Amino acid sequence: MKNFLVCYDLFGNKNYDKLVRRIEQYPVAQKVMNTTFLIKAEEDEQASNVLENLKQTVEDDDRILVIQVKNDAAQANSLTSDSGLNALVK
Repeated sequence: MKNFLVCYDLFGNKNYDKLVRRIEQYPVAQKVMNTTFLIKAEEDEQASNVLENLKQTVEDDDRILVIQVKNDAAQANSLTSDSGLNALVK
């Protein structure tokens, strides 16, 4: 499986529920910051595919960033522990 970092900003008085539900459809989705998830997707997924999937739930002025993560991570005061984070990115 591939690991991706997903960050987003929705502008105005918008509801995050549709986007979060879509993110949580991936095999593993762990919220690590208020608007940031680490997800695991199938091995053939590309960041651009994940982005296109998530864009279907937001408006044109919203921001989404998807970056593939490979085997190394560090954090301070995130919503997950060091061991949890390392388990996600392996």
